[in-house]
This record gives sequence, structure tokens and C-alpha cells, in this order.
Amino acid sequence: MFEYMMPNLLMPSACGSLMRNSMQSAIALQIKKMREGIWGITEAGYAAFDQMLNYQYRAFGIKGLALSGEANETVYAPYGVLIALEYAFFKGMDSLKNMQEAGMKGEYGFYEAIDFSKENKPRIVYSYMSHHQGMGFIAICNLLTDNALKKHFLNHPNEQALTPLLNVAAL
Repeated sequence: MFEYMMPNLLMPSACGSLMRNSMQSAIALQIKKMREGIWGITEAGYAAFDQMLNYQYRAFGIKGLALSGEANETVYAPYGVLIALEYAFFKGMDSLKNMQEAGMKGEYGFYEAIDFSKENKPRIVYSYMSHHQGMGFIAICNLLTDNALKKHFLNHPNEQALTPLLNVAAL
């Protein structure tokens, strides 16, 4: 989800553009891959530790979305849902509710992820990654303020120059 949705946090996408169509297709495929009412496969921490007991981190994804054609569809992160709320609000809110009911909400918000790699025993990754929390906050801020952060970002001429690249029309 990260690779598909991240530009949308600060850059608008036009209806019918390749960017918008790609995002919407990625979201639809994510929702098809949900487990226990939860979706949001993306790079994240997962339930494995190094020698210092730090959670490990890697890319997770869906085969149909991965350029390499490889995928690991076992780790679901709340920020993967938050950054897609603009285009899948109700399905996203349902997923976040299911994450909360699964015990993924802690003192500082949602935990990093839920790892389904062990059959019949989902494991919560009890950490908070600031950059994932930040992406979630940006997405929520945009939802609540009519995309104020996108509008502010585009006030800079260098950023305005990128807009046509992100809004190429789909064929």
C-alpha cells in the first residue's frame, strides 16, 4: 500500500489518471485479500526479533501489485488502511474497527501490525514506527481539513511542476 498511496498524501490525483486508477485498483485488491475483516498489507515490522529483541522489518505485498511478481501476504498494518481512507472510507473504518477489536490499539494509537504468518495464531507487533504513525496522521488531517496539507504542499512552484506527471490520463 505504501508505494501506491504515499504520493497521494501530499499530491492530488485527477479522476481517470493513472495514479488514481492504480490507487483504486490497489485498494480493491487489498480488500479482496483481507483476513478476519482486516486489510492493509504493506511494508512493516513483523513478529520476528533480532538478537537485541527488536522487531524485524521488511516489505510485504500482494503478488498482483508487486513489480517483482513476488509477495508475502501475511502482515497487515493500520497505516496501510489509514493512507487509503480517502478512497475507501467505510471499508477502511471497518478494518480499523476490526484491528481494534483484535487488540491492535494501544496507549499511543494503533500498534505497528498484525502478523498472520503462523496459521491460526495472529500475532500483534507491539511497536510504533513514527514514520508510519506520521503517514496516518497526514491522511487523517487531509480527510478532516479538505486536503489542507495537499493544498499547502502545492503552494511551492517546484511541487506544482510535478502535478502533470501524477495526473497523466489512463488509456
